[in-house]
Amino acid sequence: VIDELEEYDLKGKLIFIPRSAIGREELPEGLKKRGAKIKTASVYNIGLPSDDTIREYKDKLRNSHPDLFVFTSPSTFQNFLEIQSIFDPVDYFRNFTVAVIGPTTKAAVEKKKVKVDIIPSEYTINGLVNSIVEYYQTEKN
Repeated sequence: VIDELEEYDLKGKLIFIPRSAIGREELPEGLKKRGAKIKTASVYNIGLPSDDTIREYKDKLRNSHPDLFVFTSPSTFQNFLEIQSIFDPVDYFRNFTVAVIGPTTKAAVEKKKVKVDIIPSEYTINGLVNSIVEYYQTEKN
């Protein structure tokens, strides 16, 4: 985003960035360096749901064998490990395909030594969906 805005004069511009409670500082800091005034607000929290809330989903997952795990942020990956009490992610994900939305999530997954199979070149939900479709189409050929 910072690179894409390089050609614009941001000096004195007020930019509002809604983000998660644990949002990274690269974007606000990069825009500040270009002269923008930045306001941020946490608009969602990444806390874990109660055990009662997710018990049914944990049971469904335990009784099935998904073909694909999709992670859209580092916190979704970390929270999944915690919710499922996964202490050896390499072993857990060994026989699954893993997709991530972008390089930040990929880095978080790979930090735990889990292999990422799918990462889109466009870091959006549409890009992710297209990459998953392409992956499975290529796999069938």
